[in-house]
Amino acid sequence: MSEDFSQQLTSKSIEKEVIAMIKFVTKVVFAFVAIVSMNLISTASAMEPALSYGKYEYDRSCSVCHGRAGTGGGPVSDYFKTSPPDLTQIKRSNRGVFPSLAIYQMIDGRRGLKAHGHSKMPVWGDRYLLSANANMREKNVPHDVNPEFTVHSRILSLVYFLESIQK
Repeated sequence: MSEDFSQQLTSKSIEKEVIAMIKFVTKVVFAFVAIVSMNLISTASAMEPALSYGKYEYDRSCSVCHGRAGTGGGPVSDYFKTSPPDLTQIKRSNRGVFPSLAIYQMIDGRRGLKAHGHSKMPVWGDRYLLSANANMREKNVPHDVNPEFTVHSRILSLVYFLESIQK
């Protein structure tokens, strides 16, 4: 038996085993990269509807104060003592990190966070909830459907959109 074992350990057989192992590891790495790439592509394409809806929501609800490009100077901004902030600079003013949760809470406005000092910004969470409840009544949606899901999706779409316009 020791003779068989010693024959298996020849340099050519070791070389073959190493080559086979390298080929196997290469295949595994390529498969992993392919899976990760597909996942990133599907994640990016999955975000497109949220970004599109976020842009729609922004244009409808936010641009009047923050401007079409998010840089401030919307049509009603002249009527404020303090100009609405440039929303494209959120990440820069937070050391390169986009504070998604804080932005979500600012937009929602129902959790006690003071949005803009004394909050001249509307409490969108309440407005979205009223709208969701009205839509649910109008469309006879079952009572076990929580209107907060609608509020959450509208606000998250805005957060995703705002993150996408950072400079």
